[in-house]
Amino acid sequence: MSLISIIIPVLNQAGFLAEAIESYAIQQYPQKEMIIMDGGSTDGTLDVIKRYQHIVTHWESKPDNGQAHAINKGLKLAKGEIVNWLNADDVLLPDALKVVGKVFSEDECLEVLCGKCYRIEGEISLRKQNPLNYSQTLLQATAEKTMIWPSMGQPAQFYRKTVFDKIGLLNETLHYSFDREFWLRYLLHFGQDNARQTDAFLAVFRLHPDSKTSQSPSLFKEEDEKIIQNIIKQNKRSSPINPRKLKGNYFGKKTCDYYENHNYSKARTFAFKTIKTRTIDGKGFAVCAIKILLLPNFVLEMLRKSSK
Repeated sequence: MSLISIIIPVLNQAGFLAEAIESYAIQQYPQKEMIIMDGGSTDGTLDVIKRYQHIVTHWESKPDNGQAHAINKGLKLAKGEIVNWLNADDVLLPDALKVVGKVFSEDECLEVLCGKCYRIEGEISLRKQNPLNYSQTLLQATAEKTMIWPSMGQPAQFYRKTVFDKIGLLNETLHYSFDREFWLRYLLHFGQDNARQTDAFLAVFRLHPDSKTSQSPSLFKEEDEKIIQNIIKQNKRSSPINPRKLKGNYFGKKTCDYYENHNYSKARTFAFKTIKTRTIDGKGFAVCAIKILLLPNFVLEMLRKSSK
């Protein structure tokens, strides 16, 4: 049975932290540890930590350089063979660690497990979650497509700790998409052969007015774009990721994004670029590209209105 380490980075989250700790405490899995890295809270968070310190394996409170830095400090302390980090306003679902431990024990080659993560707004009720409202890190038909069409269910995504030994820790220069950057970096180094999806719901991701996801969606997108552009520039043939296919998927996604935003001129530009890479992905994109390239704007608008 593998030891599982859960790291919670926190700063001024006294209103949520107790739920996160309790969701860990009720896990019917004996080989577990919790590490809480507080960035110097002043709102009562320390009182919450001290109330539960008999449950917490290690905690400390001192200023840090952001969320990624706090998680990295926790990763350096973690003794588990399997690790994940949990935001202080998110929770683990009952038996999540039991599922994770079982799946990893059944496959020695498994390095990443991608579970499902409920997305909720406001109060968490574990009995009334909508099974259709969830996120998950999806594995597409190819690793190149997985990288370009990313979805993330980070609270439900668990890694073998050896992965961090191989490719390093989280990028501390990023403040929003450091978890996505690490996932893409993993794919760039190893592809997705040793990653697996599970239909099990493992965690709950909470949206609320003070969360970074709610407050700064545009900043997440900006970091996402910079990350993938940097990867495309640096990707070499020594990687299992095919540079031409990666570019083709990137151009294809840009085509679809601009089309959805009614920017048909930009969509045509990227449709041409996609075709030049000879990596048109599926009939759906082929039909879309043909429409964009051959039809005038007013016809495209008419088709879109008629399809609603």
